[in-house]
Amino acid sequence: MNNKPLLVVFAASVQLSLLVYPSVQVAADESTAASPALTQFARNALQDNPRVQAASAAVDASRARQTAAGKALYNPELELDAEKTDIRTETIGLSQTIDWGDQRGARTEVAQYENKAVLASFQFVRQELANQLIAGLGEYHTSKQINALAQRKSKLMNDFAQLATDRFKAGDLSQVELDLAQLAANEALLQLAETANAVAQSLQSLYAITGSASNDWPDLPEQLPALDFTSIDTDATLRRLPEFLQAQASMSASRARVKVANSEATANPTIGLRAGREGSSSLAGLSLSMPLFVRNNFQAEVTAASADAIETERQAEHAWRVSYARLVSSAKTYSVTRQAWQQWLATGKTPLQRRITLLKRLWKTGELSTTDYLVQLRQTLDTQAAAVSLQGQLWQSWSGWLAASGNTTNWLGLETSPAK
Repeated sequence: MNNKPLLVVFAASVQLSLLVYPSVQVAADESTAASPALTQFARNALQDNPRVQAASAAVDASRARQTAAGKALYNPELELDAEKTDIRTETIGLSQTIDWGDQRGARTEVAQYENKAVLASFQFVRQELANQLIAGLGEYHTSKQINALAQRKSKLMNDFAQLATDRFKAGDLSQVELDLAQLAANEALLQLAETANAVAQSLQSLYAITGSASNDWPDLPEQLPALDFTSIDTDATLRRLPEFLQAQASMSASRARVKVANSEATANPTIGLRAGREGSSSLAGLSLSMPLFVRNNFQAEVTAASADAIETERQAEHAWRVSYARLVSSAKTYSVTRQAWQQWLATGKTPLQRRITLLKRLWKTGELSTTDYLVQLRQTLDTQAAAVSLQGQLWQSWSGWLAASGNTTNWLGLETSPAK
């Protein structure tokens, strides 16, 4: 892993306009890729999202401002003058202010970098929403499965409480055992309400992103790719992040604004030509005017622009550090979570119904006490719920890695170039 100093990174040749970039390579196959249904769902959700539409409008506005900045700063001025005394005088004049300090060029440079920053911001919004979509789907499917387990647990506990009541009436169970069974049924009912509330909250998050109240949400893959972080060029990965491209473009724009301030501190002369008649005589004239920067030399604006440039440089450095820390942390989190999930798939995933049926048979035959039966049944169901939660954590950590490496839209198979 490389962690070059910020100045070395900034000195690297980075094409800020290259917002279509290759993904960080991970060991993946078709079984770990996003499904076509998920890709289409994400495409539709991002296309209809107001934040993406607002960011797209900002891109259009930025392109218009870039075009405007390239236009001439001063238009020629036409002057007509007529005077009638003893002698009739008529003149026509044309004057033009010269952009001596090249404000047009400096402002065009600022607009170009600002446009690149807006393009990067557009990409960041799409990446961020795509990540929220993956995380939201993961939360929804996790809460839905846990709710299904809670429903099953509630039914099992209600059936067990009813069976315990029958056995108590027959004299086969004590009052303590009956109370224990009824307490377990009440506890399962409370857990069911909690899990149902979690499902509702996850649906609320998805609705905020997609604007859809549908319950037909695409599935996320059970298997996700392995990640070899040691083979990843962290510098190249971070330089491709939309937030870093935005920070760097903003820094370049701030430097260009120093040029604008210097150009505005340069006096721009105005040249005029005048022609006409005075009585029977012809008139011709040439004028030159130059502002005198006596009361204000505009150096304070140059100082302020320079300080702003330093501020954006420090902000870009901070963004680099935060992004690097997030990249390393997300890679470790994902690798650990995926390893635990793979171990569960290999050793811990056993048929739930077979285990429940066996416990019930042992209790009925008296080989398990009521207490032992409840303890083992709870442990079986809680282990299954923990596995579902682990899978949810896997999806969340995968979403975190995609966000940190800037590969969300690539994994989803979405277009990464902004709208033209």
